[in-house]
Amino acid sequence: MKIFYTDYLIRRMELRRIPYNIPKNIIENSQEKYYDNETGRFVKIGKAKIRNINVLLAIFYEETEDGITVVTAHTISRQQINLRIKNQRWV
Repeated sequence: MKIFYTDYLIRRMELRRIPYNIPKNIIENSQEKYYDNETGRFVKIGKAKIRNINVLLAIFYEETEDGITVVTAHTISRQQINLRIKNQRWV
């Protein structure tokens, strides 16, 4: 399946210094997947090294017949993930 990056994602990645291949790698390899009831998008969580720091990244994306469109990516803590699951924002 093809993976597309939005212009917004590319700008956010530059600002946050996220290497270009990281969202694609997380989409393809992460087993931790949620649906965000608030945004209507899927979320995959993966580990990454950014600026020599190990972080968790949340990758927000949409699935279509044409492929996967990655909308944005940002760091997230395990505590934030657990709270979103507990509050049923993410299922």
